[in-house]
Amino acid sequence: MSSNNGSTKAEHVICVSGISFCGSTVLNLVLGAHPDIHGGGELHKLFMPQKHPRCSVHQYECSEWTEDALASVRKEGLYHQIAGKFGKSVISDTSKNVWHHEELRPVNDANINYVYIQLVKHPLRHSSSYITNKFLPANDLQNTELSELSDDVRDQMVDFVAKRQTRIVREYADMRAGLEKLGGDDGYVFLRYEDFVADPLVALKPILNRAGLEPHPSMPDYVNQIHHPIGGNRGPHLQINKNLSTSRFTGFRKEYYSTPGLTIDDKFRQTFTPEQIERITELPQYRELCETLGYDPDPATV
Repeated sequence: MSSNNGSTKAEHVICVSGISFCGSTVLNLVLGAHPDIHGGGELHKLFMPQKHPRCSVHQYECSEWTEDALASVRKEGLYHQIAGKFGKSVISDTSKNVWHHEELRPVNDANINYVYIQLVKHPLRHSSSYITNKFLPANDLQNTELSELSDDVRDQMVDFVAKRQTRIVREYADMRAGLEKLGGDDGYVFLRYEDFVADPLVALKPILNRAGLEPHPSMPDYVNQIHHPIGGNRGPHLQINKNLSTSRFTGFRKEYYSTPGLTIDDKFRQTFTPEQIERITELPQYRELCETLGYDPDPATV
């Protein structure tokens, strides 16, 4: 997609907040598959040089996010700049951090309409993502068969989940407070990952309507659309560009992302043993998260 030299201005920005590994990357791709939306991705990373910002689908070969283009971005007027570059008047910003949305709003056009979303994921699914993305790599276990993990490591996994969920309880409380302030009288849209994956056109309709749009049939077919997102989880981008590195994707995790399109993330069934699941679902912080987010804590219902 080539630049239209800034003739398009941003009219709506869809601002997604959530906890890491909540499904925001695939949400950005589905939104970006709409012909009137540019799926910007984690735009806060444009201003984090240590993260080496670049197009996550085309990497350093991207025709749009070139070195010069990356160097030219500014927080002031960012959304108009991106709208002009990609010719889309609606931008998806899945930075997930409320502080980023708070910082960007005052330095962009006051006439832009902001649609705020809180994206959540079932605590069991979320815990599995943290294990596969954080615990296993940190302990040099990402290439180890799960069946070979010792009982001691299994205990450490449950302890890791307990500490992480304690932190997430606080993060959700802070996020709600920030979104209530940003959303004002219009509030914000609460979106469960599971509802979005099950029927994206129905689940995303209230969000799209706030941005002056209707659902489009191209959205579930996101793997066959053009994308230039910044940041995000490598897995969903691997569904689009098979040439991306898979060094951190092995076993059942790599197999999950080898299936094109939307599939529910049930990797927790491979990540945890039944005994671990029972211990996790007995944690008070797990119960608190389920109550806060409206999930049934019974693992049989997941």
